[in-house]
Amino acid sequence: MRRFRSTTPGLSTRRVTRAEGIQLSARVEAIGGDGLPSPIQAHVLQGLRRAIAIALAVADQFADRTALKDLKRANLEGALAENRKAGFSELLTAEALITLYVFGSATAFLLASHATEQSVEVGEVEEVLVENGQLALHGVLWELDQDIAALGTDEHKTVAVVLAFAEALMEKVASRAASAARLEPFMQAAWRVEADEFSVRGFSPATKGKSSTLTMTFKKPNDVVGNHIAKYQSMKLAKMLMAYDFDRRLNPFAELGGFIFTFMGDGKPGTGKTTLIQMMAGLVKAVLARGKPLFGICRGLQEINVALGGTLTRELRDHHAPDDVGFREMFDHRHDVALTPGGLLARAHGRMALHVNSVHYQGIARLGDGLAVEAVAPDGMVEAVSARIGAAPVLAVQWHPEWTADSDADAATFFHVLGRALRGQHPETTP
Repeated sequence: MRRFRSTTPGLSTRRVTRAEGIQLSARVEAIGGDGLPSPIQAHVLQGLRRAIAIALAVADQFADRTALKDLKRANLEGALAENRKAGFSELLTAEALITLYVFGSATAFLLASHATEQSVEVGEVEEVLVENGQLALHGVLWELDQDIAALGTDEHKTVAVVLAFAEALMEKVASRAASAARLEPFMQAAWRVEADEFSVRGFSPATKGKSSTLTMTFKKPNDVVGNHIAKYQSMKLAKMLMAYDFDRRLNPFAELGGFIFTFMGDGKPGTGKTTLIQMMAGLVKAVLARGKPLFGICRGLQEINVALGGTLTRELRDHHAPDDVGFREMFDHRHDVALTPGGLLARAHGRMALHVNSVHYQGIARLGDGLAVEAVAPDGMVEAVSARIGAAPVLAVQWHPEWTADSDADAATFFHVLGRALRGQHPETTP
């Protein structure tokens, strides 16, 4: 096993290694027990080797663009000036973070095509060492080795472990990088590995090129791998998600040609920084680009607004029941909404006001591009929007019509509108 010579100031003669060593190659090849690596096992190893090479190459480029290369040489020769040690340490930390992030991004990119519905929870990456790039890489490879030993019971689980680890590593490193110094030369540059079609642009994960086909992978809420906030939100989503069959792995609305977004749980308003906001904004844009009917309920309205350039606010009152009431009692909290004259909802309902439930802590501050107001609360808060963006009809409401759709004609009307749009009919026609 390769030993790494530390370039940390004051440690120019120290050798760094782990007594137990890293057994990644042998461990991955041993999965299955027949001594003959499968194509998937070979791809995992090749992907990891390639990711290591790319990460070290980008780190070398960073050293060339900064004083790091010369400082390393001076340190190894014992000629590093005292007044340059602090800056040297900062550059080594930057190099370590760059190496780790590029390794994680390249690994995820190169092995993405081998992902299946298998998933594992690897937890937070602990071995984020920042003494220098090679030592940092050594630490995470050791930790990945341990995770594969514990969780990689077959080749598909091994792929899932590696991808989950890469995701967790990128998340951890990006968080550390937010407060690190000397990263500007990396952040302001871009690299592309043409042979792999892999690009490096700061601390942003690489993505595959655009495809003409919208491909989505659905996981059961208990299988979600990612940060704990996303996992918690997805468990809540399971209680409110309509029209998705996890056993058949299909969405009936998608089969009919449209999409409905509905779930509870308020994220950080208007910033697009939480995992779910990013996911939903991307899906909204993909649906609209394909001209598919798009509907939103509660936070679905908020996500559509954010995806179209709008913002959200928490400066609102009386739109949610007291926090100490039970889940069902939340939906008993109601208020009136005024419908926009001549709007889609006014035409569908045949009148100008509704009495709706209200279960939200945040709402629209600035309306997204292309959206029209369909309903407002007594305090002026936007409660429903509509649009036609290209070929895609859009309708979203802040209330929860699904809660009483089986007993309330007004609530059921939302779904009549939805059904007519899916059939390509005008929303105000008779169902």
